[in-house]
Amino acid sequence: MTAKDIGAFVLQIFKFHKKKLVFVIFSSLFFFVVLFPFADLSDFVTSAVAKASRNQVFLQFEDLGLSLLPSPSIRMNEVSLITPTLPELKSSSVFISPSLFSLITGQIGFSTRARDLFNGDVYLSVSPGEKIENETQKNVGQWQDIEVDLEKVNLKKVIALASTPVKLKGTLNGNLEMSIDPEFQQQPKAEIDLEVLKAAMPTSIPLQNFGSLVLPPIVFSAIKTKMRLLGGQLIVEQGLLGQSNEPLSGRIKGKMSIRMRKIAGVVRPLPGSYDFKIELLVKNSLSKKLSLFLGFIDSYRSPTNGGARYLFRIKGRNFINPPNISAINKF
Repeated sequence: MTAKDIGAFVLQIFKFHKKKLVFVIFSSLFFFVVLFPFADLSDFVTSAVAKASRNQVFLQFEDLGLSLLPSPSIRMNEVSLITPTLPELKSSSVFISPSLFSLITGQIGFSTRARDLFNGDVYLSVSPGEKIENETQKNVGQWQDIEVDLEKVNLKKVIALASTPVKLKGTLNGNLEMSIDPEFQQQPKAEIDLEVLKAAMPTSIPLQNFGSLVLPPIVFSAIKTKMRLLGGQLIVEQGLLGQSNEPLSGRIKGKMSIRMRKIAGVVRPLPGSYDFKIELLVKNSLSKKLSLFLGFIDSYRSPTNGGARYLFRIKGRNFINPPNISAINKF
């Protein structure tokens, strides 16, 4: 039998038995999606993850299933993730869609959406990026592209994951597009756009060797930042604090050295020098309540209609030694 005869035979099957074929396909999908006992896999997956991580990571969920819309994905409901380094993470549902191209090529690639994570929705996409070349144009690896979208996330819960003394509150929205070298021989590249709505400043900020700085309650209508990470430099292209009609508003721009290093298998950020320009507009109604804080920058004050403007530059070699503050003529 020739290839032409085989092709004609296949066409005859589709021509005269297409209804039967459609029935078989849909019956198979129905069984796989609806009747397959995915829920029974919950304990198996929990045990497998714990075993693979040597009892360091515990993934639990109520049921597992398949979702065909808007794209084929694995669905887990009432998900809980416990690790030794982070507080327990919970999500009402998690959808994971593997990349067909990555499955074929054996590379890492998938997208996932977590609902009700940090009281909001988090979208994550991971895909293989461009080749990494060194100074001699020699291929030394491949970038891993990562995209994160945040929608109505509780900023307080996100900050709780990090050991930061500044406990800012608000609703976080934003987008991050990053390319990383899995071995961290090359510094990451990133574009970051973030917005915090109803941003509430902490009423007490710890100061190294100076106790705490007590502040009155301050809530910005929004804090918006646009940043880039390139060559070990975090560049703040735009930082907006509130609006000009609020008791306190301002702008910030500049850069900070921050290099990522893989130490004993753990990636750690190593901050270095920084250089920022800052403009603050303070209404008279708030000036007295901020007198202690404003006293540090009173030399850079100029009066405005209904308040004052503070314009200065702050820079330093690191965050251990005191910064150098100087006056500037324009922002």
